[in-house]
Amino acid sequence: MVSSLSWVDFSESDRRTMLNIISMFSGKETLDELGIGSVRDAFADRFFPGTSTIQTRAKYMLFVPWAYQLVERTRLGKDKAREEVRKIELRTIYALLESSDTSGLIGKEAKDRLQRFPSSVYWGGLYSWGIRRYPGSQSYYYERRFPRRLRQDSPPNWDPYLPPMPGEFPDEASFQLTGILTGRPACGKPLPARTPTRRRSSWSTRRSRCIS
Repeated sequence: MVSSLSWVDFSESDRRTMLNIISMFSGKETLDELGIGSVRDAFADRFFPGTSTIQTRAKYMLFVPWAYQLVERTRLGKDKAREEVRKIELRTIYALLESSDTSGLIGKEAKDRLQRFPSSVYWGGLYSWGIRRYPGSQSYYYERRFPRRLRQDSPPNWDPYLPPMPGEFPDEASFQLTGILTGRPACGKPLPARTPTRRRSSWSTRRSRCIS
């Protein structure tokens, strides 16, 4: 027998309220009733550091820091900065929808209704892989990094070996990795001076070269 839910509303405001409540039930979540999730996560972090089952495409390891780098260039306060990152991630979703490969696209169906954005999904992995240098949570990042603009002597938030952001990002984007720069800021140009750190990026240990 199929279950159903009915209600009576008397205004457009009541109707929107009910639709918002119903939309909350569309999320697909799991419960760890036996409490073994922490054990599973410990093994996963040991064998596959920085990855999880909700991650879909490797290119997000670039999309997310590029989005934050765009906002770091501004003088926005923490709330405005958080909203701007969200807008950039939405623009990236729509740009990827125009590409030929949309497999694994986070927000493909939800779009503007997306609740968990790629920056949240990949935040921990970015630190594990040494791409994100800032050690705090996303909330702490906004509290500490905004509204003041980063000074020249501020410690970097992102690995200096990070491939440069395309000029058309985020209005043009694809999951294609061919041609992504590995280990050098630009072909034929010297590497930037590295800040001493125990964490190494996933590409800084490889031989510097350009992928065609």
